[in-house]
Amino acid sequence: MKRNSSLLLFSTIILVIISLTVANIVTNLAFHFLPLASITTYKGVVTELIALLFWWLLNKTYLKTTIDWHIKTKTRHWLFILPVAVVLVGDATLNPSFDFTFNNVSAAILLGLTVGIFEEYVFRGILVNYLYRHFRLSAFLTAILSALAFSLVHLVNALDGNLTNTVAQVLMAFSLGLFFAIIYLITNNLWLVIIAHTIIDAFDQLAFGTLSNTAGTSMITSLIYTIFFILLGIFLLHHFSVDNTFSREFISTSIKNSNSLNFSTPISNTKMTISPTKTLIAILIPPLEILLGTQLIKLVNGQLAKSIIMDLVFLIGFLAAIWMYRDVLKTDWRQFKHHWFIKLLLAIGGVVISYAILIGVRVLIRSLGLNISVGNSIDLLSIQSATVSLIASLTVLMAPFTEEIIFRHALFYQWKKRGALTWIMFIISAILFGLAHWNNFDGNVIAMMPYMVVGAWYALIYYFSKNIWQNILTHFLFDIVQFLSAVLLFVVALIQG
Repeated sequence: MKRNSSLLLFSTIILVIISLTVANIVTNLAFHFLPLASITTYKGVVTELIALLFWWLLNKTYLKTTIDWHIKTKTRHWLFILPVAVVLVGDATLNPSFDFTFNNVSAAILLGLTVGIFEEYVFRGILVNYLYRHFRLSAFLTAILSALAFSLVHLVNALDGNLTNTVAQVLMAFSLGLFFAIIYLITNNLWLVIIAHTIIDAFDQLAFGTLSNTAGTSMITSLIYTIFFILLGIFLLHHFSVDNTFSREFISTSIKNSNSLNFSTPISNTKMTISPTKTLIAILIPPLEILLGTQLIKLVNGQLAKSIIMDLVFLIGFLAAIWMYRDVLKTDWRQFKHHWFIKLLLAIGGVVISYAILIGVRVLIRSLGLNISVGNSIDLLSIQSATVSLIASLTVLMAPFTEEIIFRHALFYQWKKRGALTWIMFIISAILFGLAHWNNFDGNVIAMMPYMVVGAWYALIYYFSKNIWQNILTHFLFDIVQFLSAVLLFVVALIQG
């Protein structure tokens, strides 16, 4: 069953891309050979309708999933779509250019509606129903998988060449997809999420003249949306029962019979349980460090003061991660301290492979003609700059603990023995580990790619060693080079001074 659910997820992503591509080709041919030049503004609408027709026929003839379109719904349920105002306010800060002519307004509404109907019909109507009813997944896992498929489809926008905006769009799609799936599960009303989706897309189309990733996206606003909608979605699922129509066939034990979300049922019989609260806090630590640190350093002058503030911000994240997962650290340490010399040698070998991966991936990226360089004009041999470099490098002493706990344990290892989900989290943890180095590379996503591959390598170390201390030691030895280099530069600067 787990294999079939992952196959459904993968097939949905591929078929959505194919159906939209074919629909776009058919639309272009129709507008080219037929006298439709006067309505070219609505080409996107026609494309979405053709793709929707394909999925309607597929569902009617093969999937035969019941889509719940209840028009009549409880009054309080309409309040669930009000949080989309957060997106409207956030997008309004991204230099919109509104043109309120009749043609523009009508085109924006029609495009927003058709996109909303198509995407919600597929990712919430079909996918959520199938995962929840047919494969008997828990409500929360159903929402996650639906959101994941919805977000991964947006990766095709990377073909436009703007990787940063694509990542921002993927993050936003995941959080909104999770939120919409939870609303659908609670209300059993697909029209609610269609309307919410339509409002957002129509606004963006009117504000930026496009729904592509070249406008209307920002990494900062996307991170804010991600945090807000994931927290809100979990809150709603925790305080509202899944609609009776959904629960009639298979009761969600994680919602009906417990006071907290249970990720371990019914995915696997693994003994490792997952705490939603700790996992969510762990996931939020890296983006909060980046956002909070970026804002706080604006309040002070001087590179030394900025470095000290960043150290303090990362120290808070370090202490939080250590405290939350102290039981894992204690348990694994009891085993790790035996035969420590062999494990030290393995860690050294892991560091060598890490550097080989970095060099290999960077060579490959450069061979493709992509830019991974980041400017740095600091004079490292002056006493002032050497001191700043030394203070700033203190974060690398904390990073092996914080990052291994978050990216390797919370985002990967605790999800083991869960079929396809294990390897989905493997990929997600590697990508997010690379993105966590956002400040190191001034937001250059291409320059972060080698660290994504290294993140995958560290995940494999944890998977096969089954001990987080093997990861921490490997990561520590990898990062200590940067700290020792800063110490050496500081000593040289003192001698020269």
